[in-house]
This record gives sequence, structure tokens and C-alpha cells, in this order.
Amino acid sequence: MPYDLAPFVTQLSTYAKIDADDRNAILSLPFELRAIPSSRRISYPGQARHDLFVLLEGFSLRQKLTSSGARHISALNIAGDALNTSAMFLNDIDYEVVPISGATVAVIPKEATVALFRDRPAIFAAVFASLLVDAAIAREWLLNVSCRASKARVAHFLCEHAARMTGRGLVENKTIDLGITQDQLSDVLGLTAVHINRTLRAIEEDGLISRYGRSYEIRDIIALQEAADFTPSHLCSSMWTI
Repeated sequence: MPYDLAPFVTQLSTYAKIDADDRNAILSLPFELRAIPSSRRISYPGQARHDLFVLLEGFSLRQKLTSSGARHISALNIAGDALNTSAMFLNDIDYEVVPISGATVAVIPKEATVALFRDRPAIFAAVFASLLVDAAIAREWLLNVSCRASKARVAHFLCEHAARMTGRGLVENKTIDLGITQDQLSDVLGLTAVHINRTLRAIEEDGLISRYGRSYEIRDIIALQEAADFTPSHLCSSMWTI
């Protein structure tokens, strides 16, 4: 299937008004299309090139590893996300991005990206806002692992993921693709995979969700939000209704 940068436009439109000229400028950016298998990193510290990587299809994780190989997952990327924006402004990045089960990525030359930011202030403002929201999500994840009980942690992740997927037009019939495995979710939430499975089962038995493999139908979004202590304000978008 043909690919373009429309998912990137959708993502940026969540945070700022993107007019027709801005949209056309984004869609006109040159890019190289890459299919990244799950065994290969997309971006990582020490990478020579600082081109911008934009996820067009699939899911990826931002993670850091200790010297002993222990992993901390700090973000779940969905279609439309820029994966290494900090590389546009810093000499290097301090994290790696890995696909979950393969991903399709657009590699936009750094020179074209910098020129776009310079010539299109609304686009630069949207990118800057997306970085601030990314930081806000990270703070919510820290609050999850430090303060919330297990059921609220899992429910909060589901609400947040549903909100982000809805804003990108990736929800169908109130059903979302979770994207990650329970083992990966355990790294996100600081719970064991067994505890994650037990908690998901409890949320399902409460009638809040239905599970179909990695797909989740949100059956009662209001009750799920209440269980999660969730409000979407940190996402800076009202673009979600399940």
C-alpha cells in the first residue's frame, strides 16, 4: 500500500491549528520509507544520522537499558508519532526506539525538517507542544508507578491509550489495539505479568472492557475513567470520545 505523511499531519493537528498550506508542506517533505523488523532498533544513542523518524504504521517503544540488561519502557509510540525529535536539537539521544512487532517508518532528512520548522511557525509550535505532552505523559506514568494501586494503573494506561488512539482515528467500534504484550506492559506499570493479567481480568469482570487477544473493547468509559483516576487534560486534547 502507498504511504504518505498524513499520520504525522494528524498527530500535529492534535496540538495546533494546521492550515492547508502547512499540511501541504508536511506532505511534500521528502522521505525514505523503511519497514523495521521487531529485532532491529529504529533509533538509538550514538546513531550517526539525525534524520527525523516518523512512525506511519505499527507501534514502537522508547526504552533505556541498564548495564546488566534490565529494561525501562518510558513511552509507547503510535502511528503519527515522531520518534526522535530531540535529535533535531541535541547532539545525541539518550534512549532507543524499538518496534514491537515490526513497524513502517518515514525517515525525513534533517535539513528538510529544520527548514520546515524555520519556515512554518505553526508546525514548529505543534512539534514543541507534542514534546510538552510527551513529558506530561511521562509524569503520569511516574505517578502511576509511585502512587496508584494496580487496578488504577492498568485502567489509567487503557484510558490514556484509548484517548491517543482516538485522536489519531485508530479506534473502530470502541475497540483499540493495545499494541504491547502483557510482559511489556508490566515494565511500563511496574507490575509482574501475572499481576497485569489478573488485574485485566478483574477490570473485564467489572464490565468495563472486553478482551480479544491484544484488542480491547471499551464497554464503559466513564466507569473506566473513575477506576483510573483519569482525566485527559495532560494530553492537551479533547479529541476523544469512545
